[in-house]
Amino acid sequence: MRKWAVTLALLAVVAFTLAACAPGPTPVSAPKQQLTGFVVANAPHYLDVINPATHRVHRVLYGATGLTFKSAVAPNHTTAYVPLMTGGTSVIDLKNGQTLQVIPTPAGGDVARLAPGAQQLWVAGPNFVNVYDAATPYKLLAAIKGTGTGTERGLGLVFSKGGHHAFVSGFGPKKTLDVIDTATFKVVKHLSGGGYAAGVIQPDGKLLWAFNIYTGTVHLISTSSLKQVGSIPVPSEACPYWNPLQGPKFHTGYMQGAVGPHGKHIYDGAFDGRILVFSIARHKLVRSIWVHDPLPAPSAKNHYGNPHLAQIAGMSWGPRGKHLWVGLADDQSVLELNPATGHVVHVFPGIMSPRFTVVSY
Repeated sequence: MRKWAVTLALLAVVAFTLAACAPGPTPVSAPKQQLTGFVVANAPHYLDVINPATHRVHRVLYGATGLTFKSAVAPNHTTAYVPLMTGGTSVIDLKNGQTLQVIPTPAGGDVARLAPGAQQLWVAGPNFVNVYDAATPYKLLAAIKGTGTGTERGLGLVFSKGGHHAFVSGFGPKKTLDVIDTATFKVVKHLSGGGYAAGVIQPDGKLLWAFNIYTGTVHLISTSSLKQVGSIPVPSEACPYWNPLQGPKFHTGYMQGAVGPHGKHIYDGAFDGRILVFSIARHKLVRSIWVHDPLPAPSAKNHYGNPHLAQIAGMSWGPRGKHLWVGLADDQSVLELNPATGHVVHVFPGIMSPRFTVVSY
C-alpha cells in the first residue's frame, strides 16, 4: 500500500514538472490599426491628402494657378494626375509633393481618371477627351472628337463595368451624355439631357445612375442598350430663396455620388443639405441624411435658404466603408460623418473640395 502511495506521489511530481516545462499558450498581441487607404481632397492650387486613421493632412501644391475637380491616383498610391483648368495635367509625387512631369493637355481639363486596368489615363474638359498612356512619357493615344459643343464639359467621366464604354457628360443643361467605345475611341452615342455632374455605375454593371445637377432628376441608363430606361425625380426639400436675377431656387443639385459599402444603395450629396440614399433594387429614394454645418458659415443660411444646412459639393465613402466624407461649398471645409446618425466625426477646416479621390488598398 505504501508502495502505491509512493508511486502515485512520484507520478504527481513528474506530471507537475512536465506541465511546468511545457510551452505555455502563445501570447496574442493586440492587432495593429492598419492604414487601408487615404482620401484626396481636390482644391484650387493644392491637394490635401488625408489619413483617416490619424486625421493628419498632408498638403501637396500642384500649381500657383488652376483648379481641378477630380484627380486620379496611380495603383502604386504614390502618384497623382491632376488636370489643370489653365492647361496641362501635372504628374505629382504624393510623398514629397514634387511635380514629376506636366502632360500637355488642353486648357479647361477638370477630370482625370484611370481606365480599368490602369493602363490609360483619360482627361476630360471643355469639348475634349484625351487618352494617354498611363506611364512616362505619357504618349497621346487619342484626341476624341465629337463630344458635343460648348465651354463646359467633362464634369462626368464614368467607365462601364469591364471598361468597354466611357460615359462623358457635359455640364450645361443642354449638353449631352456622350458614350465612347474605349477600344476604338469613337463616340457611338449621344444621349440628350446633359447636366450630369455625377454618374455612378451600379455594382452589377447594368445601369448608369446619372445625376442631373440642374433638375435634381436621376436618370437610369442601360449600359447594354445605351438608352434611358427610367428616372427618379427628387424635389428639393429646401426652402426656396428669391434672387431677382435668377428667380426662386428649388431643385436638388449634385456633384459626386458613390455606391455604399454593402452594394445595395447609392449615395449622393445634394446642394440643399442632404445626403440622398437610393435603393438600387427599388430605384427609389429611401432616406435622407441631413448635414448641418458645424462651423460658422459666411451667412446664417445656405444658398437655398436653410439655416445651418450645408451645401454639399463633394461626397464619397471613406476607404474603410464606415464613414462618409463631405465637402462643404459654403465655408470651405470637409466633414467626416457617421452615416447612421449623421453626426460629424471630424472637421477639416480650410479645405475646399468639390470632389474626393478615395484610395483603398
